[in-house]
Amino acid sequence: MRTRLLIVAIPVLNIFSSCQHEEKPPIPREQMAQILIDIHLAEAYAGILTKDSVHAAVKVKNMDSLAVYYKEILQKHQVKPDSFDSAFKWYRYHPALMDSLYERVVAHFDSLQMIK
Repeated sequence: MRTRLLIVAIPVLNIFSSCQHEEKPPIPREQMAQILIDIHLAEAYAGILTKDSVHAAVKVKNMDSLAVYYKEILQKHQVKPDSFDSAFKWYRYHPALMDSLYERVVAHFDSLQMIK
């Protein structure tokens, strides 16, 4: 009888304990938002760098520059590339949190436009 009770009780307790446990993102939301802001700025800047007579008709980004920028951005925020990749995947699997991240990113860029 005790064995049956344990067999039933353990899965039930696991279900209740998992419901109470809120999964935390690998990189906190505010830090991830700052990283994404820096990445989008780097991508915009890399797009500006390629606007010369040779690349005028084609929208390309200078991938070499972007690789350097990404590395510097992650170093600035003290995040390893693998950690960023796994965090980005984590946020993709949590779309509501990803939306809140990009709301912060968009709000930041909107505030920059207001300064003009």
